Amino acid sequence: NESCKKMENKTFKDIEIKNKIKEFKIYYVDITNMTEKEKEILKTFNLQIAPFYVLYDNKGIKLDEVNIGYLNKVKFLEILKKIN
Repeated sequence: NESCKKMENKTFKDIEIKNKIKEFKIYYVDITNMTEKEKEILKTFNLQIAPFYVLYDNKGIKLDEVNIGYLNKVKFLEILKKIN
């Protein structure tokens, strides 16, 4: 998925993003190949667009779900700051 790759190669490589996401537990599932397991994940979370993020604090408490597609550094930081 183009949006997933952009998040991985641009947004998540930014030092400010790297520092901010230390406040969260982040789980990444690559759905590029659309295996049966990946289809099941999409169905479980009722996903329509990727990337999709389920954000947890460092204690494992779910904070929010963000179904966003690609976001640049500025927009992604805005979301993270609102949540935390």
